[in-house]
Amino acid sequence: MKIESSFGFMLMRSKTKIKLIDTDDSCNEEISLANFADIQPSMPSSSQIGTYSCNIEIDSFWPLCMYDLRGKCNNEECPSQHLKEYSKGDMNQHTNYNGADCQVESSSSGDMVNGAMKHPKSLYSNFVLMPPMYLVCMDILKAEPQPYESVLARSIGHCWRKSYSVYLAISSSIPEDLVSDEPLVHGSDRRIELHGSWNQQSSYFQSRTGTKSQLKKGVSDIDQSLETALLVLSQDTKQGGRKKALSVLSRTLEADPTSVVLWMVYLLIYYSNKNSIGKDDMFYHAIRNSERSYELWLMYINSRMQLDDRLAAYDTAFSTLCRDMSGSDWDSKLQFSPCILDLFLQLLECLRMSGNDDRAIQRIIHELNHSESNSEEPNSLLSNILSCLTMSDRCIFWICCVYFLIYKKLPDVMVNQFERQKEISMIEWPSVQLTAEEQQQAIKLMELAFASVSSFIIDTESSKEKSTLKSKQLFALCHIRVVVTLEGLECSKNLLEKYINLLPSCLQLVLIRARLQNPDSGKLKFSEFEEAITCWPKEVPGVQCIWNQYAEIALNVKRLDLSKELMLRWFDSVWTPQNGASNDMDEMFGLLNLSLYRMLLNDPNEACAAIDRALKVAPPDYYDHCVKEHALFLFTTGLKFKEDASLEDILKSLKGYLAYFWIDSVSQPISRKFIEKIKKPRIQQLVGNILCPISPDSSLINTVLNIWFGPFLLPEKLSSKDELVDFVEAVMEISPCNYQFAMSVCKFLKERSDSTANILYWANVVLVNAIFSAIPTAPECIWVEAGTILGDLMFNKDMSVKFHERAISVYPFSAKLWRSYLNLSRTAGNINGVTEDARERGIILD
Repeated sequence: MKIESSFGFMLMRSKTKIKLIDTDDSCNEEISLANFADIQPSMPSSSQIGTYSCNIEIDSFWPLCMYDLRGKCNNEECPSQHLKEYSKGDMNQHTNYNGADCQVESSSSGDMVNGAMKHPKSLYSNFVLMPPMYLVCMDILKAEPQPYESVLARSIGHCWRKSYSVYLAISSSIPEDLVSDEPLVHGSDRRIELHGSWNQQSSYFQSRTGTKSQLKKGVSDIDQSLETALLVLSQDTKQGGRKKALSVLSRTLEADPTSVVLWMVYLLIYYSNKNSIGKDDMFYHAIRNSERSYELWLMYINSRMQLDDRLAAYDTAFSTLCRDMSGSDWDSKLQFSPCILDLFLQLLECLRMSGNDDRAIQRIIHELNHSESNSEEPNSLLSNILSCLTMSDRCIFWICCVYFLIYKKLPDVMVNQFERQKEISMIEWPSVQLTAEEQQQAIKLMELAFASVSSFIIDTESSKEKSTLKSKQLFALCHIRVVVTLEGLECSKNLLEKYINLLPSCLQLVLIRARLQNPDSGKLKFSEFEEAITCWPKEVPGVQCIWNQYAEIALNVKRLDLSKELMLRWFDSVWTPQNGASNDMDEMFGLLNLSLYRMLLNDPNEACAAIDRALKVAPPDYYDHCVKEHALFLFTTGLKFKEDASLEDILKSLKGYLAYFWIDSVSQPISRKFIEKIKKPRIQQLVGNILCPISPDSSLINTVLNIWFGPFLLPEKLSSKDELVDFVEAVMEISPCNYQFAMSVCKFLKERSDSTANILYWANVVLVNAIFSAIPTAPECIWVEAGTILGDLMFNKDMSVKFHERAISVYPFSAKLWRSYLNLSRTAGNINGVTEDARERGIILD
């Protein structure tokens, strides 16, 4: 159960739709991006627009060299595009001005340049979305970095190049010679924009001696080998640096073939320019020599490009990792349990997206039948997996199985936690229509789940550890919600009382019981809240939260008099100097209560000061809730945030929320734990730079925007299309991989009849680049939804085709993506080719 907002009663949102107000229709037909002054997309048309068109062949996705534009570039290894490389063409001036182009003349170029030049340095010849037109102006020629930069320009250098798993994706900082001509490599990672470029010697690589002698002798020390290989890789990009780096690593692997770190780096480099496994399956050699490595098994599984092969790889991984684990010591279980659980959940997701959810359900039902029959048959796969899990992970295992049996999919929160430590908080259990047989199977499976972990739930000693207690409480909450979903509210009351007796300090259970009081003759009973406040242990944090939720429910039923009375009682009996909060949670809720108290006394300034203090002391587990309360307060009171707030005010508020949370929101996934085994921090960083950096979580920004502006996440009044572009690019600059926000922008513009081709193209490029840059890679549902948006716009056909090719490379067994690709291919008459490609993967398209 989530904590409800005590400030939500003040929210009175206008139903007015978002409007774009154009001061001059003739001059606002096209988008002006002059404020960003870097790169601007332009759509092809039957007539030329602007003042010039070019017949020279410029690679439009290959950034121009700023020094060459100034006069001359003296760097022979400069990765940018130069005049000498496309100077054979000529330029023709056109004078066909059009009144509708008056806005474009100063900020966009003429016709699109069709067909980028084939240059050995270019990554873009294989994947061109829709070439943007480069805008060259004085701002670009400045040496100083620009405060505003086009989203399209900025994201070109940050897209991941090749994905091995959700978090294992090759960074675009890998040297150019590692790039092959495989068709699925997209063009937009050609531009390299790094703090320490691979083509420049960083502080790590300066003044190094003895590198050649180390290459000749071979390297036995793992850290030294990694450092030498990466040094060669960075310095020798045009003279076989990749082969030399692999040679160094292979010699060390011969000495220590069980090293997970060496194998991971070797595989990442070796397969970075290959589009198939090849005759010599190095993934297989890796797991054969280091069969207890979760990271290597993950890469091996995801390298199988045929469905039956991948499912067989999962089974082999489980049998290997679970071997001799039942009697293992606690440390081994603690190490392997989250890894085995993660692989199991990814197996369920693979079966689901490939249209084989019935096979996953059969495995779950088989486990249920095997348990009920007390069969002496050998343990099933699920039984072997269960024996390897800690009790906390076992709780997650069972909840996910029950959820999959009911909804035929995993909870979204679990999919978003692939390759991370799992937690079952915030799982939604919506009502669902099931057959009588399905309902009984789900009920029995939940009973089996409780029997499997009951000893863990009952054990009072283990509850002394905070993480263990939290696992118990989350399992109890999910169990109650399952019963409510399957059997109704009344059937859950006895179970709730049972859990409260077992876990008396679980705040969420107490709040559920207090809220279960149904209206009696139109009057709501509050006795349970009064009892909860009276009986709550003083040494346990949570009493401030109970007061907060008590006031919230009174306000929700429009009992303003009762709310004032409650807050007066709270202020007199609880919020006194001698009874101050004992921890961060109570302090935060105490300050929220104080803010509400001041608001009810018509003292908004003091209320604002209190809620500002609450935001500063909020603990990580409750920070999201505090941000929601704070955003609601600002929106409803108008003290700091008004409907006519400027772009700077909005961005300042967003950045303020992230200031307390940004760093903590990014933690190391378990698939990258191998980096921690490297002894030297310097080499840890070098190895980590091979992989694309993890994107910050954008959910907090989207939550705030939803509170302020509604489901489209955009202000209700925008003075022009330019303001829309400014706002979107400013938000994307704060959160470059925020594909949810970019998708809402696309949906908004798609619904508007006056959206031009240019602005639709721009929005689609923002969406595509956000998805291509995101690490972890976006879930399958995001790719499917984005593919639908792109496919609906016929002028984006080329972009849509390439997007689907990239999507299928990430999720090769997604039946929805293959069907979307098939529908897109109908217009090109390539149905048989797509159908055959899907069949080779193991996906049968109807």
